Amino acid sequence: MREGHRSRWTPEEDSQLLELIAKNASVTLISAKLKRTSRAIRMRLIVLQKGGSFASLPTPENDPSTEPS
Repeated sequence: MREGHRSRWTPEEDSQLLELIAKNASVTLISAKLKRTSRAIRMRLIVLQKGGSFASLPTPENDPSTEPS
């Protein structure tokens, strides 16, 4: 495995990802729970939705869960 790359997504991870998306979890929260980068989360969502648009998902710039306390 090349440095900076993780293993393939498992069916269990896909299920967790879709469950978290259904609960309106932020990409930041999902990436922390699944130990994947935000980019990996977004790319996997695109693959799972066969090119669907996820432009409305929170990014680090507009994600309220990343605001400083």
